[in-house]
Amino acid sequence: MIDKKAIAILAAIPLIIIVCAYLLNEVGFSVLELIEMENWRAIADKFLSPYFITLLLILPLAYALAAIAIRKSPQKETIAIGAIMAAIGVIASLLIFQDFLYYWPIAIILILSFPFEMYTAKSEFPEKKGKKAAALRVIYASTKRGGTLMLIAMLIFGAIALMPQSRQLSNQFMYNVFDYAVGDNLSGLATPQVAGQFAGIMIEQQLQLVAMLRETPLFTKLREKQDVDIAAFVEAVDSIDEQIQSPAYKDQVTQQIMDSQKQKIEDLDDAELMQMVKEQFPIIKQMEPWFWLLVVLILISITQLAYSIVIAPLAGLYGLALDKLIIKKPFQTKK
Repeated sequence: MIDKKAIAILAAIPLIIIVCAYLLNEVGFSVLELIEMENWRAIADKFLSPYFITLLLILPLAYALAAIAIRKSPQKETIAIGAIMAAIGVIASLLIFQDFLYYWPIAIILILSFPFEMYTAKSEFPEKKGKKAAALRVIYASTKRGGTLMLIAMLIFGAIALMPQSRQLSNQFMYNVFDYAVGDNLSGLATPQVAGQFAGIMIEQQLQLVAMLRETPLFTKLREKQDVDIAAFVEAVDSIDEQIQSPAYKDQVTQQIMDSQKQKIEDLDDAELMQMVKEQFPIIKQMEPWFWLLVVLILISITQLAYSIVIAPLAGLYGLALDKLIIKKPFQTKK
């Protein structure tokens, strides 16, 4: 028989998820903003806004309640109810804030992260019996594992929603870089000095993107894969630095920029402008099919950071406090 108190604890989860969705909606963050160079400071301000900070403070409570519920009533039915409550919260959030429907793969795995966390906590509570701050240890570890599912969610979301748009995302990113670096002084690119400066900026941006890609844990794992396409991608990334750092490459790009100014660049539309940039930087065209993966790696890094240093530790602390308030006796395993 499921403990009624455990059901009451789980009933708070939908409300917490809806509140978190409201806060995220108020933050107004969009994945596409990650490729807008001129808005990076605005993005940082959003992550430091009271709404986002409050979200990071409240979301761990949902995970803590789920773990305490399974500690109170360590049964499979409790896990099922936890999954249902999470589903109610997520579905209600999608209905209220319909802009989030774009992120439906993430929403589905967010639901799954709760029963996964509860199952992990159910298995680990008996092992930590008698240890100091057992609730904190177990809930921290189980929440972090639930966060692992969210990393997978970002990859699935990228494959479903972003991969078909990879070329468009790449074009938009390079247009933003171009506009950010040059602005309204496009005609000045005809001079060797300005053209050389612009070429240097573009090359530096490419190097930063490649370095960021190489440093991600996911790219490290890609090196171990045997798939031919993945191996080709890894080899292409590894060989890029030497090519784009060479003086000959910069001289070639600078000259191409200057030559292109024979036509009035101000009269070009976005598509023509991007075509010109691709002709000057052939590496951009090579990386286009994989640009979605770069966006996903950024999302994974942000999510992993949030779960590792904020959500999981706070869930553990909340769980420790709730354990003392709600659980009146040591954890007992079912015989």
